[in-house]
Formats: sequence, structure tokens, C-alpha cells
Amino acid sequence: FISQSAIIKRPSTIANYKVVRNHLKRYEEINDARLLPSSIGYGFYESFALYLIQHHEQSNNTIARNIKILK
Repeated sequence: FISQSAIIKRPSTIANYKVVRNHLKRYEEINDARLLPSSIGYGFYESFALYLIQHHEQSNNTIARNIKILK
């Protein structure tokens, strides 16, 4: 998805996609879990937001932006 989007998206958008992808990979490692589309719901949102706060000291606005990118 990211490589295909690089053709039509701005470099800063692609960079944001990569940052979120890396957060998700690290989240999976820390929680010893494999994320599947069927497992992403409100529980995931709460857990991922807590991860971003604890491990990356992100604000609510930044967390919301990361979730928006996932949608």
C-alpha cells in the first residue's frame, strides 16, 4: 500500500504512513500479538492509545491523527 501510494501522495504523507506502520510493528512486539483486521476494534484503540502514551509520550491529538491514518 505504501509503495503504491508513493506515486500519488506527498512525501510527508508517505512518511506519516511509515511512522504509523512502525508503531504498529512495535506494538505487536510488545504485546506479543498479531494484528488482523478482525481484531481491530475499540479494545485495540484503547490499548494502542495507551501504548502511544506510555512508550512515545504522544498527545491525544497525535494519537487521533495516527488512528485516522489507520482508517
